[in-house]
Amino acid sequence: MNLFAWITGGSIVGAALITLCNYALKNYIKNLTKNHFDKNIENHKQELTKELKEVEFNYQRKMEDFSLYTQKRHGVYADLYKHLNEAVNKMLYATSSYRQYPIPQAPQPDFEDVKKILLDEGFDNEDINKVIRKWRGNSLEGSKEASRLFDSKRLIEANKDRIKAHTFFLESELYLNDNIAEIISDTLKVLHKMFLDEMAIIRYPDTDIEKERRENHEKNNQKVTTQIEQIKIQMRKELSIGDYA
Repeated sequence: MNLFAWITGGSIVGAALITLCNYALKNYIKNLTKNHFDKNIENHKQELTKELKEVEFNYQRKMEDFSLYTQKRHGVYADLYKHLNEAVNKMLYATSSYRQYPIPQAPQPDFEDVKKILLDEGFDNEDINKVIRKWRGNSLEGSKEASRLFDSKRLIEANKDRIKAHTFFLESELYLNDNIAEIISDTLKVLHKMFLDEMAIIRYPDTDIEKERRENHEKNNQKVTTQIEQIKIQMRKELSIGDYA
C-alpha cells in the first residue's frame, strides 16, 4: 500500500495528517492574507499621512496669506480714508463761500505789506504787481484780484489732494468690496466736478456761470459730506468684523 492510499484509507493517523495539513494550510493562507493587508494598510497609512501633511501645509499657507491680506487691508483702509478725508476737506474749503483771506481790508492799505503777504504765499511778481495796480485804481477790484490768487492756489492744492486720493484708490481697489469702491469712485467724481465748477467761477466772476456753479457747489457739498461719512461707517464695520468669506 502506498502512502497516499494509506492516508486516504481511513486510518486514524491519516485523518490526523489531513487535519494537520488543513490547519497548516489555513494558517498559511491566513498569515499570507494578513501580511498582504498589513502591507497595504501600512502603505495606505503612509499615503494618508503624506496627503494630510500636504493639506496641513496648504491650510497653514492659506492662513498666512489671509493674515497678510488682512493686515494689508487694514493698512490700506486707514491710508485710503486719510487721503479721501483730506481731499474732501480741502475741496470743501477751497469752494466755500465763507473762506477768508490774509490780506488787508482797508481801502488803501500799506502796499508794501500787501506785497510781502503775497510774496510769502509764493505768488510771483507779475501777479503781485497786477493786484497792487488794480488796488491803487479801485480798492474793491484790487481786493478781488488778490482773493482770486488765493482761490486759485487753494483750488490747485485741493485738486492735488484729490488726484493723490484717486491714485491711491486705484492702487488699492483690490482690497475693497464693490459697494465701498462704488461710493469712493462717485465721491472722487463729485470732487472733480467741484474743481471744474470752481475754476469756472474764478475765470468768469460776476456772471451767470458763477451763479450756476455756486448752486452746484451747494448740492455737491452736501453729497460728499454724506458720502465720506458713509465711507467711514462702512470701513469701520468691515475692519471690526473682518472678512472671512
